[in-house]
Amino acid sequence: MSPLHTAPEADTPLQAHICVVHPWGDTQALETLDAALALKQDLQAAGLPVSLARQQLRPDAVNFVFGVQYGFDAAAAAGHACVLVNTVALKPGAPELPPAALRLLKRWPVLETQPGSEACYRSGQAGEPALAHWVPGPRPAAAPGTPLSQRPLGLLMPGEATARQAALLAGMAQMGVGVERWTGSLAGPERQALCNQARALLMLLREDDAPVDALSLALALRQGTPVLAERPKDTTGLVQQAPALHAGVLWFEPTPQSLTQALAGGALGPGFVAQAEQALSLWQAAPHAGVTAALALAQATWAASSTARQAAPMMDRLRLLGANEARWPGWWHVRAPQGVATPAAAPDCDELLDLGAALPATWEARLGRLRVVDLGLWRPGRPDHAAALGAAARLLADEGVLVLRWQVPHGPGPSPEQALQEALAPWTDSFWSSGNFEHRLHLQHLGWQDAAGLPLPSSAQAHQARVVLVKQPTSLAERQKARAVRADFGLCEA
Repeated sequence: MSPLHTAPEADTPLQAHICVVHPWGDTQALETLDAALALKQDLQAAGLPVSLARQQLRPDAVNFVFGVQYGFDAAAAAGHACVLVNTVALKPGAPELPPAALRLLKRWPVLETQPGSEACYRSGQAGEPALAHWVPGPRPAAAPGTPLSQRPLGLLMPGEATARQAALLAGMAQMGVGVERWTGSLAGPERQALCNQARALLMLLREDDAPVDALSLALALRQGTPVLAERPKDTTGLVQQAPALHAGVLWFEPTPQSLTQALAGGALGPGFVAQAEQALSLWQAAPHAGVTAALALAQATWAASSTARQAAPMMDRLRLLGANEARWPGWWHVRAPQGVATPAAAPDCDELLDLGAALPATWEARLGRLRVVDLGLWRPGRPDHAAALGAAARLLADEGVLVLRWQVPHGPGPSPEQALQEALAPWTDSFWSSGNFEHRLHLQHLGWQDAAGLPLPSSAQAHQARVVLVKQPTSLAERQKARAVRADFGLCEA
């Protein structure tokens, strides 16, 4: 059996891949992108080949997985060398992460970006998966940004304010301290473009006992923007694991006196600019741990996963991607090659494959092996779509599931129910006409939907139907019925 993911050779040079778990269209979930890009830059600067993709793992590389809180599919990662990257500042007993994400952090190797957060999911006992720390340092070969004195904004605060933060902001306004608010979701180049207009990023604690968000502090400094931050009650972890970061932040207590001293006459004044530039230069010049620990963790994870990689299971969920459709974690995605020049021109799919044509020789070993096939929008009037359903049926194992969407025709003619029955007949009621005597497809579910994909009680106003078919062996009686209507009796004689 040829696996869909080919296991790498034992002597393959170490490579890294960054997988960003991200629900399609969710701008808030882009919050991990800046940290992912920073790790990519640091690993590349250390001489490691690095790739980055959304919702994709590589079997020939150590996978650093960002955004586990958005639905990391652990089953799909079987046979891969994976390190989960935690980007959320945690405190004991607080629900900053879903329980499922915390369980994953307990069971997988972790690269921790928030000093001290590991206490919320690790006990420090022997036998736990490996853990290493990484806090972004200065960007390798970074181009100089806009000088602080020329930036139009003073203090800039990201994110929606909690009740506590809103109260502090109101007090600052009464003191005459203006703060530019950024309540939307920005990441990547857009976030950097906005930060580069501010003389300092303002970081307020969300709650009285909230931990410091070390990753956000480090990313701002990395992008060349100083940070004015409220000092948390406990900075022990930050001082021990990221002393340069602790020294490079302008700290203040939530009191008028402390804030006035930190601002040195106002965020737009020369005194604050000089103070901010000094702190930023101090951080840039200080020694940083870099990615040494991350590289060691990658090496150890790669070595420890050798047996699992060689025994990697075949990806048994196949999905045919349509136009403007997103990847699903844990699926093998194919796209028809029509109109696609090269595989590189379709980075969202794993392989270019025309299910409407003869299957390539490399796929012959997968016949009867897949558990689920999703054909997407199916148009039975097109020969290639009809052939694709036949290919999917051959690829499915017994009791395997085939899912498709069928656009409901309206107007004169048979009812939608009858039209669908006739379209599916060559693989269901009249299975012998597809040339297969041993198996048939059984209609397990038929759901009517509107244009938005929401369920409807009937086909009267339906835009499409969601169809679920199950591959089943034919009975002896069914085969007898088929032979009775075949001119050649269904005999396979030479």
